[in-house]
Amino acid sequence: MIRIMLYISDLIVPFLIFYVVAEGLAAKRPVYDDFVKGAKDGLKTVVQILPTLDVHWSSGYCAWYL
Repeated sequence: MIRIMLYISDLIVPFLIFYVVAEGLAAKRPVYDDFVKGAKDGLKTVVQILPTLDVHWSSGYCAWYL
């Protein structure tokens, strides 16, 4: 059972990447440009929430320990 789960988990990420690219190409979208735009938006989000994360980390509070 564990071997099957490991095999499936090894295939999920490449399959999802292939699926997203294939859907983008089928919809005639500029896949690379959309990816770059999404990466920029994600970086902006990280910059916006970084001060909050820094306060939590520097204060010693971390929700993962609860």
